[in-house]
Amino acid sequence: MCLNVANIGHFGQASGSALGFSWAQVGAAFAYYEQRVGRQGVCGVISPHTLRRNPQPAHFAYADRMLSAPPRVGVRDTDDIFTIRIAKQHGCQFVDNDCYRGHRDAATSRLDDASIAFLDAASVTLHVHYIFDPNGGFVPDREPSAPSAPKRSPRPSDGRRRARRPTARRRSSGRTARRCCRRSGAH
Repeated sequence: MCLNVANIGHFGQASGSALGFSWAQVGAAFAYYEQRVGRQGVCGVISPHTLRRNPQPAHFAYADRMLSAPPRVGVRDTDDIFTIRIAKQHGCQFVDNDCYRGHRDAATSRLDDASIAFLDAASVTLHVHYIFDPNGGFVPDREPSAPSAPKRSPRPSDGRRRARRPTARRRSSGRTARRCCRRSGAH
């Protein structure tokens, strides 16, 4: 899961002309996904601009899962770019209410063509929208999904299969037998 922290923190926080930010909402989104996919399965991306205006609380429980997008002169929304790139790289869901209209046009987008194609395809399957209930609970529009399997490295150019690494046989532990049973479906 890749969370767009600025989008989550700003959601529903507008007050007059000022745009507020809620670290409690960000924490609620992290807690929701941590409970369902585990701590290591969740990261949050935030821009340095947002972080400067809304400093992270000193003891924020998910500080170790936060990624700060690098600043770029004259470039806005670097957190959006990295949210998309991380989701593409890991084949995982990304949580954001943004429609990413400005990133879909190849003529104006800072994304490469493959990332734009991913964004178009992922909008239906991996893009998660959300709300917060009256008690501050995070409510996504879909349940977390398992990330896509990492891509296997291609076969050697001559078409042969790669040689398998030899495995040590441990007669006393029964590990070899269990591994064979799992592979054959005997258990």
